[in-house]
Amino acid sequence: MGLYQRYLVELIGGFQVIWLAAYRGQFGRKFWHTKIMNDWKIFDMIYPVGTDIDQVEAAKKFYKKAHETGTLGPQFMLSINSAGKTRALLLTDAISREEWREHWMGKIMEKHGVGERMVGAYTLSDTAESYFMIDRAPGEAPFGEKDRALLYDALVDFPRVHYWLFLNRGLVEPAKKPLSPREQSVLQYLLGPKSKAEIAECLGLTTGTVQNYIIDIYKIFDVSSRYELVQLWLDEVPRITSP
Repeated sequence: MGLYQRYLVELIGGFQVIWLAAYRGQFGRKFWHTKIMNDWKIFDMIYPVGTDIDQVEAAKKFYKKAHETGTLGPQFMLSINSAGKTRALLLTDAISREEWREHWMGKIMEKHGVGERMVGAYTLSDTAESYFMIDRAPGEAPFGEKDRALLYDALVDFPRVHYWLFLNRGLVEPAKKPLSPREQSVLQYLLGPKSKAEIAECLGLTTGTVQNYIIDIYKIFDVSSRYELVQLWLDEVPRITSP
């Protein structure tokens, strides 16, 4: 994941790329903002390695302000309302730069050193979209049509990146339901060479507990062995949808 984030920065420019998994389905608690987001949830988010951001606290502040204003920000809402087709959106697709500088979200992002953001979303299915958000600092050149084209091509040229990120979380077929954080941790070790006993030691669990997690993971992915599970990551990426 870190390699792809760095690739986008080198290809397009900017100082950071943030990834998030957008998921729409019957899983987890329903918060007030999911209604505004057409029932989409932010299932997971990855900042670049080394980024000194408390994601939980940042999210709390963001949603508190969004609740007070009744909106999540024009660019984000435009992307949500455009769900269903792979896309790359500029800030000016949703709002003028003058208006953005006065918008509450624009002011918050500027405090975090973000002058402008371009949003790319790769559609995997009706319930799964992979978002990549590229940020430039205040004073840097704004994103333009060339940048949009580069991001779009980068999204569609690497379908395996999106598929693996979502498969690791149980958000696309053949997974029957999303994985819990602990199931995700066990899964990452299952995809490697460690034995059940070694996995248990790494996670601070008993071997019996790990075995129970493995059984549940097999059921979620509809496989009967570790070989069949690993094969899901090695097979050709299925055509879940056409971008």
